[in-house]
Amino acid sequence: MKRDKPILCLCLLLSLGLILSLAAPTLAAASINGEIKLDERAYADGSSNQISWNRAEFKLKVASELSGQAAGYAELKLRTADGPDVSSLADLASKSKVSAYSLELREAYIDIFGFPLSNLDIRAGKQRIAWGTADKLNPTDNLNPYDFTDFLDFGEKIPTNAMKLTGYFDNTTLTLASLPVFTPAAMPSTFDSSINGYINAYLPAGMTLVSSESQLTLPNATLGNSMYALKLARTIWGQDISISYFKGYDSVPNLSNLTLTAVSATQMASALTMTYPEIQVLGYDLAGSFNDIGYWLEVASFTPDQADQTVISPAGTTTTEVGQYTKYTVGWDYTFTYDIYVNQQWMHGFFDERGSTLSDFLITRIEKKVMDDDVLLALNWLAEYNNGVVGNMFGPKVSFYPADATEIELGGFNITGAAGSTLSTWANLDQVYLRFKYSF
Repeated sequence: MKRDKPILCLCLLLSLGLILSLAAPTLAAASINGEIKLDERAYADGSSNQISWNRAEFKLKVASELSGQAAGYAELKLRTADGPDVSSLADLASKSKVSAYSLELREAYIDIFGFPLSNLDIRAGKQRIAWGTADKLNPTDNLNPYDFTDFLDFGEKIPTNAMKLTGYFDNTTLTLASLPVFTPAAMPSTFDSSINGYINAYLPAGMTLVSSESQLTLPNATLGNSMYALKLARTIWGQDISISYFKGYDSVPNLSNLTLTAVSATQMASALTMTYPEIQVLGYDLAGSFNDIGYWLEVASFTPDQADQTVISPAGTTTTEVGQYTKYTVGWDYTFTYDIYVNQQWMHGFFDERGSTLSDFLITRIEKKVMDDDVLLALNWLAEYNNGVVGNMFGPKVSFYPADATEIELGGFNITGAAGSTLSTWANLDQVYLRFKYSF
């Protein structure tokens, strides 16, 4: 029987991991681990209760350090689709459509230690380069593109091919990174509705949008368009401090040109062009603690190139200039009496926002373990501010730990937002979910 290539690759990697983990004492540093997860979600709209997410996932991570000078790491993710990809009778004869899945190489890189100098390390391959001290809301973290496909995973990034050089000088670390090819962000399912909402805001009163054409332009894969960054980090008086610089491209598409054309007395058509602006980002972050209170601050100054937005309509041409702007996140966490943990952050500038009119968000997480730490009760709350509260997202959950490395999570979220707010584009995504996860 002919095997599917992705499954064969997964089997080969699993076999390699087992061989490395069971091999001779010289290979004792090799390890294999991962996780198995089932994630079920349904819309909580009170009517259809349609299944929105139905995915089983298997992650495999293999790490090996065969000597003191080199190491390797690889991570694969195999995931089922939400349902059958069947639209015709002929599709029923294809098992890949009846039981659809995807295989993703998350990371694969090589570490070389002490090269070319004894205090320098090199990492080359597909990797996640995470910068910033805030909890997932990192304005200085621009090397990898965003992954917005699951909006429950705030701050998730896509690892990309890169070369990173790290130098260690007493209490100071210098990091240099180069990313040869630009990779765009993976956008959420609500992206189309967000764009349509933007277009509708420019329609004259009484007009409706009947058609829309779009064009997306990515930076060319040339040496001149390669991205690079550097970071200088040091611990001063118990505070972890760093400054950073990034030159590359914004991974979120920018609506650079919108042309509206009347096709009748009450109807209009649109043509839009989206690009990825070149940006330079100067960052600063700090993290520390005082009397068991953890705190952090992260600031990023963005200088975009050609991020202006032009709207052409029968009423005339309007150009909105996008100059330098600053995003920041400031936060703290603390465990109060009765082991009640609170994590709170203030975020100025959402992931996809640019320019001088940035929104503000207050993100709060409260957790409490009960029943000998076998149950975790948690509440997540995101409030959007723009001259007052304009949106809320509440997410209660309860997690059970019936055995070692095993978690069952039950939760949901309710989203409301005023017209024009960021959260208003998520208003129809209220859901409940059930997750099972086992780590090994």
